[in-house]
Amino acid sequence: MPIGKTRFTTRGSATQDDSPPLRIRPEFPSAQKRRAALKLFEAGIGYKSAAALLGLSAYTVRDWHRSFKKGTFKVDLNPNQYRHAPETKARVIALRAEGRSWREVSEMTGVNISTCRCWVVSG
Repeated sequence: MPIGKTRFTTRGSATQDDSPPLRIRPEFPSAQKRRAALKLFEAGIGYKSAAALLGLSAYTVRDWHRSFKKGTFKVDLNPNQYRHAPETKARVIALRAEGRSWREVSEMTGVNISTCRCWVVSG
């Protein structure tokens, strides 16, 4: 696994071995930086100053600041921002090649049926 990426398990449909699929967190600023940004926004610091203090792009912090002003800024990332591991994609393709139905593949891997179809077609 590349450096800087963390893994977590998703909630959702159970797989055949009762362990949910592993998903990878892309390179987003950490929750710690998001918490620090929240404190800076609450203290009245502007987004440009906050970006300099946090060592992040002013554009990223500007978007966070806009969300903060609307009341929609969240410290934790949405689970939809996580990506399936390459091993999961390979397993989906292999299961489909074995002749499994889309529903079986989806239930066995915990991956949405439409995502499975996209992976196999583009595979």
